[in-house]
This record gives sequence, C-alpha cells and structure tokens, in this order.
Amino acid sequence: MLCASRPNRESQFSQRFEALRKSSANLHERIWNEAVGAAAKQPTPITASFIASLNESIDLEATRIAAKRNHVPGAVWVLLLCVAGCGMWLTGWEAGTARGYPFLARFLFPLLIAVVIALITDIDTPQGGLITLDERPLLELNDSLK
Repeated sequence: MLCASRPNRESQFSQRFEALRKSSANLHERIWNEAVGAAAKQPTPITASFIASLNESIDLEATRIAAKRNHVPGAVWVLLLCVAGCGMWLTGWEAGTARGYPFLARFLFPLLIAVVIALITDIDTPQGGLITLDERPLLELNDSLK
C-alpha cells in the first residue's frame, strides 16, 4: 500500500514532464518572437527558411508529446486478452479432440501470444522497459541552447 504523503513514480514523472513541457513552450515562444522580429527587419530567403525550420521543430515536439501521452486503451487490452484466451482455448480443444497434443499447440502458440502481449506492453510504456525513447538528442539540444 502506498503512503499518502509520498507520491508514486507516475505522478512524479507527470509533474516533471509538465514542468519541462511548460519550460519548453516558454522557450519556443521566446525563440519564435525573436525569429519573427528578425524576419520583419530583414525578410530574406534565409530568414524564411529559418522560420520554416523553427516551425517544424515546434511541430515535432508537439508530435513527441502526443506520442508520450497516448496509451493503449483499456478496452483494447481486454479485447487482446479475450482473443488470446479464445485462441488458446480453441487450440487446446482441437488438440484434445484430435487425441494428440502437438508441439505448436503446447509450446509455440502460447509463447507467441506471450511475446506479442509483452511487446505491446513494453511499447505502451516508453519511460521504462526494453524499448525506450532515447532523449539524449533533446538534452544535448537543450544544453546547446543554454
């Protein structure tokens, strides 16, 4: 049981993520204002290219934030487990009526189901697991901007 005075890891992650997102939005706004001011003073193809690149980087961050917030819905998990359970039951039933229990039904099919569910779970949690998002490029960019 979790202690009420100690926040759990997910809430700590959410609070840190929200603080970093706000800081990033402020930084983007400052850079955008500077770029628009520079483009108004000297409208050249180079400043237009810079504005387009800056806009694309802001859009990419929004895409990254959306990807971090999106998770597999609970209904999809229930459906996945129901389909896996029905598949296992039908495979076992067919093997039982055939008076045999082939290798595929006994070992390979359950292993494949477990691997698929584990992979989906791992992809759904980008901050942990075997498949993680590498945030070093963003941290290096942040350091270079300071």
